[in-house]
Amino acid sequence: MDKLKSVTKCYAYIETSSNPADIDKMTNGETSSYWQSDGSARSHWIRLKMKPDVVLRHLSIAVAATDQSYMPQQVTVAVGRSAGDLQEVRDVHIPSNVTGYVTLLENANISQLYVQINIKRCLSDGCDTRIHGLRAVGFQRVKKSGVSVSDASAIWYWSLLTSLVTASMETNPAFVQTVLHNTQKALQHMPPLSLSPGSTDFSTFLSPNVLEEVDSFLIRITSCCSTPEVELTLLAFALARGSVAKVMSSLCTITDHLDTGYDASSLISSMASVRQNLLLKYGKPLQLTLQACDVKGKEDKSGPENLLVEPWTRDGFLTETGKTRASTIFSAGTESAFQVTQIRIMVRRGGIGAQCGLVFAYNSPSDKFHAEEHFKRFEKYDKWKLQELRQFVKSRIGCSSDDLGEDDPIGWFELEEEWDEADVKLQQCRVAKYLMVKFLCTRQESAERLGVQGLSISGYLRPARAEAEQNILCAHCRKDTESVCGATLLLRTLQFIQQLAHDLVQQKESGLKYKSFLDFTGLDLQIFWNFYSKLKQNPREECICAQTLLLRLLQSCFSVLQGEALAASGEEKPPTQRPEGVEAAKELYIHLCDVVDRVDGDSMPMEILKQEVRNTLLNGAAIFFPDRQTRRNHLFTMMKNVTEQEHKQSLQLTFRSLCTYFSDKDPGGLLLLPEKSDLADMNISEVLAVMNTLLSVAARECELLMLSGTQGEAGSVLLSLFWSVQGSLLSWCYLQLKATDTAAKGLAVDLIEKYVAQFLASMRVILESLLSQYSGKTIVEKLCNSVFSMAARQLVIFLLDFCTLDISHCTLLREFSTLTELLKKLCSDPEGGPNKLDVETWQQEQPVVLHTWTKESAHNYENNCHEVSVFVSPGATYFEVEFDERCETEKRYDYLEFTDARGGKTRYDTKVGTYKWPKKVTFKDGPRLQFLFHSDSSNNEWGYKFTVTAYGLPDVAVSWGLDLQLLVSRLMGRLASQCMALKSTYQLGSNMVIPQAKMASVLNSPLWKPVFRHQICPELELEASWPTHPHQDRKEVKSIPDDPCRHFLLDFAQSEPAQNFCGPYSELFKGFIQACRKQAPKTDIVAGSTIDQAVNATFAALVYRTPDLYEKLQKYVNSRGKVALSEEFAQVYSLADGIRIWMLEMKQKSLMSLGSEAEEKHSLEATEANPESLAKECIQKSLLLLKFLPMAKSSKESSDKVVTADETDHLQPLDRRQRTSSVVEEHFQASASPTETAAPTVGDKSPGLEIPPKLPPSSGPPTAEPSTAEEPSSPSTPTRRPPFTRGRLRLLSFRSMEEARPVPTVKEKYPVLKDVMDFIKDQSISHESVVKVLSLRKAQAQSILEVLRIIQYCTESLGQPHCFHPPYILFLLELLTCQKDFTNYFGHLEGCGADLHKEIRDTYYQLVMFLVKAIKGFNSINDRSLLPALSCVQTALLHLLDMGWEPSDLAFFVDIQLPDLLMKMSQENISVHDSVISQWSEEDELADAKQNSEWMDECQDGMFEAWYEKIAQEDPEKQRKMHMFIARYCDLLNVDISCDGCDEIAPWHLYRCLQCSDMDLCKTYFLGGVKPEGHGDDHEMVNMEFTCDNCQGLIIGRRMNCNVCDDFDLCYGCYAAKKYSYGHLPTHSITAHPMVTIRISDRQRLIQPYIHNYSWLLFAALALYSAHLASTEVVDGERLDPQAHSNAIILRSQCMQLVGDCLMKAHQGKGLKALALLGILPDGDSTPENQSLPLSVPTRTSEEQLEKKVVQPAEEPAEAGSFVHCNGRRAADKEIRPLDYKQRSKANAGILFMKDHSGQTHTPNVPADAHIPPGLPAPGGRSVPSALCVEVGLSTWHSASYMEPALRRG
Repeated sequence: MDKLKSVTKCYAYIETSSNPADIDKMTNGETSSYWQSDGSARSHWIRLKMKPDVVLRHLSIAVAATDQSYMPQQVTVAVGRSAGDLQEVRDVHIPSNVTGYVTLLENANISQLYVQINIKRCLSDGCDTRIHGLRAVGFQRVKKSGVSVSDASAIWYWSLLTSLVTASMETNPAFVQTVLHNTQKALQHMPPLSLSPGSTDFSTFLSPNVLEEVDSFLIRITSCCSTPEVELTLLAFALARGSVAKVMSSLCTITDHLDTGYDASSLISSMASVRQNLLLKYGKPLQLTLQACDVKGKEDKSGPENLLVEPWTRDGFLTETGKTRASTIFSAGTESAFQVTQIRIMVRRGGIGAQCGLVFAYNSPSDKFHAEEHFKRFEKYDKWKLQELRQFVKSRIGCSSDDLGEDDPIGWFELEEEWDEADVKLQQCRVAKYLMVKFLCTRQESAERLGVQGLSISGYLRPARAEAEQNILCAHCRKDTESVCGATLLLRTLQFIQQLAHDLVQQKESGLKYKSFLDFTGLDLQIFWNFYSKLKQNPREECICAQTLLLRLLQSCFSVLQGEALAASGEEKPPTQRPEGVEAAKELYIHLCDVVDRVDGDSMPMEILKQEVRNTLLNGAAIFFPDRQTRRNHLFTMMKNVTEQEHKQSLQLTFRSLCTYFSDKDPGGLLLLPEKSDLADMNISEVLAVMNTLLSVAARECELLMLSGTQGEAGSVLLSLFWSVQGSLLSWCYLQLKATDTAAKGLAVDLIEKYVAQFLASMRVILESLLSQYSGKTIVEKLCNSVFSMAARQLVIFLLDFCTLDISHCTLLREFSTLTELLKKLCSDPEGGPNKLDVETWQQEQPVVLHTWTKESAHNYENNCHEVSVFVSPGATYFEVEFDERCETEKRYDYLEFTDARGGKTRYDTKVGTYKWPKKVTFKDGPRLQFLFHSDSSNNEWGYKFTVTAYGLPDVAVSWGLDLQLLVSRLMGRLASQCMALKSTYQLGSNMVIPQAKMASVLNSPLWKPVFRHQICPELELEASWPTHPHQDRKEVKSIPDDPCRHFLLDFAQSEPAQNFCGPYSELFKGFIQACRKQAPKTDIVAGSTIDQAVNATFAALVYRTPDLYEKLQKYVNSRGKVALSEEFAQVYSLADGIRIWMLEMKQKSLMSLGSEAEEKHSLEATEANPESLAKECIQKSLLLLKFLPMAKSSKESSDKVVTADETDHLQPLDRRQRTSSVVEEHFQASASPTETAAPTVGDKSPGLEIPPKLPPSSGPPTAEPSTAEEPSSPSTPTRRPPFTRGRLRLLSFRSMEEARPVPTVKEKYPVLKDVMDFIKDQSISHESVVKVLSLRKAQAQSILEVLRIIQYCTESLGQPHCFHPPYILFLLELLTCQKDFTNYFGHLEGCGADLHKEIRDTYYQLVMFLVKAIKGFNSINDRSLLPALSCVQTALLHLLDMGWEPSDLAFFVDIQLPDLLMKMSQENISVHDSVISQWSEEDELADAKQNSEWMDECQDGMFEAWYEKIAQEDPEKQRKMHMFIARYCDLLNVDISCDGCDEIAPWHLYRCLQCSDMDLCKTYFLGGVKPEGHGDDHEMVNMEFTCDNCQGLIIGRRMNCNVCDDFDLCYGCYAAKKYSYGHLPTHSITAHPMVTIRISDRQRLIQPYIHNYSWLLFAALALYSAHLASTEVVDGERLDPQAHSNAIILRSQCMQLVGDCLMKAHQGKGLKALALLGILPDGDSTPENQSLPLSVPTRTSEEQLEKKVVQPAEEPAEAGSFVHCNGRRAADKEIRPLDYKQRSKANAGILFMKDHSGQTHTPNVPADAHIPPGLPAPGGRSVPSALCVEVGLSTWHSASYMEPALRRG
């Protein structure tokens, strides 16, 4: 029974009604693409030609509702046995809202050959349709393996016949002859290959099984007689079958009778005929080139080069007048030869068309081409006409093609009158280097010239073998007799089979479908060796030639033999077969090695044989060493001695062969890398051992290269082997890292780490050894082609791609950092300086042509075209497309479409030269350009022809040493970047991975900032992961020194309540319990020893984390119980005892959720929520809280205690504030009860204000309770004026304290108790989570610290002698690629510990300091070519400075003089311009003035509009002059000139371009480096700053300035015409200022505006931050260090000084405006810094003064703006851009912004920053408190306001 096999693609091919080019868009699996029909409505169809034996089960098409009228609505399916006879089987209506696949057939059973989908109607009766996808699924009947019934019956018949004949042979010998005679008779009609699998004439009766039986029958009956006839019969039958093994067996027999005659001439001729037919059948079009022609063309467009240009619809080849014959010579244009099989010739119609001709294929004895020699060689045929040709053809009838010599024609043609095309099948397919086609005459003798339309040549490219070789092979084959000797038969047959096998290999390699016309069944190496052994025993020349042919055949059969070897190694074959093959391989290999190693002089055949032996050895590694392990062992053995020169040639060939095999065929075979399933058995050490062997070979090669300077033969194969093996290893690792299997990832990371360490260790040894003996330059020169130089770069390039994966970045970075010094030495020249790149090439900004393509359609183009081409040129920045002027398409329907790299599409149609289709187009987005040509089904035009040119910056030529140094620098930067961004989770360990939810719950806990994030006890720091168990805790606790109270609490928390307390604290415990347990424990709710311990532990944690209670407990413990405990302890114990109720609630909840089957997800919780487990978790959490050090009081605060009496205990928390480091500070202090009036923060015994405050106003989070003691300064205070004065409020609060009030509960008094209880009860935070987060933070911090240290080392190493050379710049750029991920990385490290945090900051300071010193020392280098590098270093420094600033950073900022540095960077990066004195002649200037005067007259009396309309009609140069006239006299013409950068009206101080038609920039945009479209860097601009006092126009030429009059200028036109205004006299002396034009300097780079703006932002942020710190004593809940405070004041004053200096310079002598701006600056100490005054209570006077200072001057500039510049002029300023007049509106907006903020400070009793969150982070998300803006003054914002346009650009 037949089997059924599922087939997802049932069809052989698809046809459509139109647009066949788009068919693949239906079948590519993507529904976004589609096939679109092109024709009339209801005529569209898609036809599937089904595969044989396939049954169609499912058919569907994909549609899209968005196609609207293109969407098919009614579809039918028709089937049939032919395309013309189809019957509809299904009609489907598709709803209009469907998108996706629509099923047309399901569970069908269609076996017809054709299935057609007809689109009967589209939505809304649309014309064309779109189909987005097509699926056809079915089953194919597969025949079972085995013998069919017909085969069995035929075999039965043959076996009977064999038995019968065998039995009759002895009695009737003539019977055998009869059978043989009949067989020979039949074989005469069965030419070679007729019975082969690929034969079209193959009889179905003779299946392979039957043929095998026939073969055995023939052998059986011929076994008794061995005559030439019998041998020939067996050979003919083997050839008919195409069986290589059988042919070789027959030839092996013939080898014994080489001189015997065989009647084989007919067999030899049939072999030649079959060969010829196969060559014709499989010949491919050849791309030959015209070498010469003996006549000229009629004109340039009709020369002989047109012969090979398709299509043939053009002019073709027309000879000059009078020439009616021509000879053309073609060649392959390279060293290779060709074998032409067929030529198609098309001639011109009419009398001038060629009538007949000859074809020659030949070789030339000379290497150089001399056309005259070639034409002379065949000149005897030039006199031939049609009659001579016919006589020659007649004489050739019945002759063999073998008779044709090299000088004889091998092809000829004759064309009838009405036929213009001829196919010339060559009589002899000769391998040659040249092809000559002779056109003998025209159709009409009266024609004045010859015309040929074109030639198309088919055939094969062949290697150019020596002529002698060809002659030798054919020397014995030139006999005309019927009988041929055995030697000739042997050679001819071998050559026939070898050529067929070679062609098969070529077809296989081409990837095209082909039918195998040879049968390789039964072929093995033993057959080859047996045959070869026989041949080599015979010394005759013919046998040597036969050996050569046999080796060529063997090479063609390598793939077949190798497949057999693989099968043998993979599947268990009978052991009897394998040793024979292995032995044969070994013997053949030994023999071939002997042949190669012979040194005696040889004959020509022997030399040819030797060459073939070499080729066999080179390509036969898989055959001679059939086992992979054998191959590996052999290669490793040879590697150890490979670098020695005195090897035998055979060994060198074998080594090259093995290297090539492992490089090309089996790169993984050397390493034996496992598949996914076998990872467990992988041994990394074996892989490393293989790589180590390769590395040692590479090292030895380096030594030899340094000594000899030449690379041996082994070098190139070693290089390719190392490349393949290392590539295979790294690719395998990459795939494992991308996979999901954790074990595979770990294995890959481990392998990479170890291999890189091994490679770099070897690399260090090599470089250190070589650098100790040679200079770096010598090493680089000699090792340029070494394995080592290639392998090192390949490794680094791979690792660059690995950086984004989870590998051990830090380890790799550490390894590579050891190379920096060695690579620096390698890349430095003998003088000691680094090898510079060719700076001119490096910085050359002129693009060069990278690539050029020409694209042309047929003329006219065909309908239904859809051609896509892609032009790719890596590194290209833009493409230029130039169209032929003849380009034309049908309007709208046929078009050319270009798509640039960004996806922008541009279409062209109709005709070139119109505004829609210019002759030349530029596409600016490289490096890829896609072209599409689309034509519909009707109407066509000439088509298209265009040239595409890719432009880009030239490549920089660098040595391999510098290339390696640059690559390593990039890699280190990228690795460091990944580490800094904390992306390397593998480095930290898998146990460090914490789910995001758990991490968030810990970080959001109220105890994170005050407890967990710092002050970790030392024991915790020692452990990376902390499995907290009670018994372990006890052991750890005992090692904590010093604090007896802490020991007391820990022992109390860990002791069993049921047992009597023992130990040093037993008495204290009893007293402690009695004092605390005033109320009986709630044991009736939940009881048990563990629960009791949980209550005790919770109580201990509550006391420990409340500073006041802990202080009291310390007194109790220190006094050994003599100091009594307050009532609060009992309340706290009662609070702790309340967890019993919580446990009961949790148990009830779990029982309820357990009972509810719907809530399955809670079942896990339900099983765990029992009091015992909850109690254990409580104990663990409580012990965790006891692990952290208690909150300590500062010495300053403890010395300031005023009240200590017990009776004022309830006031103590108010007075003795603990120093904490939390924004939730008030949680740790006592708070007044809700009913009690809030006490002020300074409410000590004395109501006066003399005592300094103990704590500045806290800025708690919004969750803080509104009734805390700090209420007057809390963030929630409303900004309206309170009804009472501050003094009145204070009196009320003290009076309320004396009155009887309810005592606040302990929970209200100490809010921290609630936080601790919440933490203990919170099920989402476990103690493991907290410990894991802290461990992770510490591990991350240590990783960051190590990376920073390595970066510092690399910086110091790479940055010598300076850091402005490429390696360091690349390192910096890569380092900042992850900038967005670690902008504020110090914030991510909270919880790592103070010491670690400080170390990180210090290392970071060193890095910043290095860059600061580099920038400051740049001028000493004095090299302008390094300016771009300076910009990169400045950018890097700004990014590194843009971190989360802390008060401790200010000392460093003072050290590096940061304000000054930022100001200088900002000023240095203002756009730099070069000024040039213009060469505008006096005559031209006077003519321009005259023209302007005429235009002014025309524009008078309201005629300006009419004059303006004339501009569009003028030529471009005149248009430019007219626009310039408008710009100069805009005031008189009432025209507003806008800036082309910001589009705002710019009434004065314009910069105008002298090349652009109409382009103006305001000063801000000009200095910002803005370039509007069309304006270039090389354009000259003029500063339109001064006005002529006579004509009132802006002066652009010479400016005549009077030395006597005050501010008097004239343009040169008015001065020459002696037009003076009132007051100026001709006698006054004049200074003539020449016209100065400005252009962008080479210093200007795109990055400079960015640096300028960024520096300003950081400067402003620093000014604000320092002002904020200078005006406060508390930051983030911590008291500010006095040193930090003084540093803040220093920085603030520096910023103010710098801003003041800038404003003074910018506005010097500008009257009221300068005063208004400078009046904003604060006085020296305007900040209230009197320490005796509380900062939270500023006096009304100071605040009112502050308000006046802000608001009044801020309004003045807005009003003063109208009279600042009366005459529209101003002095040029070269230092800094001032606040432009045109930006009044922006400045006013800024002032209003400030007023809005300051408006919130009207209440004198409320601090200005009350509504601002605390702290001032770095630029980016910086919040700017209004008070700080007041503090810094509006001057900073005014100074920076000119940056706004540039910021908008950024």
